[in-house]
Amino acid sequence: PLLAAYQSNTNTDIRHCILRLLARCSGEASLAVVRKSLQSNNPSDQTAAITALAHWGDESAFPDLIGFIKSSTTETVRTQAFDAALRFVSEPKRSRKPAITEDIWDQVAGLAKTPDEQKNVITGLTDHGSEAWAFNLINGFAKNPQNDATVIELAERTLNRLRSRN
Repeated sequence: PLLAAYQSNTNTDIRHCILRLLARCSGEASLAVVRKSLQSNNPSDQTAAITALAHWGDESAFPDLIGFIKSSTTETVRTQAFDAALRFVSEPKRSRKPAITEDIWDQVAGLAKTPDEQKNVITGLTDHGSEAWAFNLINGFAKNPQNDATVIELAERTLNRLRSRN
């Protein structure tokens, strides 16, 4: 019913609302509609699709979000997509296999290009600080001389806190 409502409706606001609801349904048909909106030239369509992907029921649509971040040429929409990906990986209620958690955090960390994005990743990783992979990702931010000094400082402080916990 939602797919039919989306396809038959011409009101943009309602279509965007339905698009966000499709995230809870998941599935290939829903994902196809979200992908089409993500590929639109309309930033509001892209934003609605990004929001849907951030709330997707499982990790099956995460590669679409990552791919969009990598290829986006519009900085504002790219930032929205990055923030959505960070929300997705940070959501505490999600139950994931440890290898999947590590993989998706690794992908998001690798796409953090601004100091704010990098600091948000470091902060998010503290919940996984007892995991070697999370410690290594934070350490990567601390050891990269190309990073902003505030990023390096936060990463070093976070590493020190994590060391004192363990």
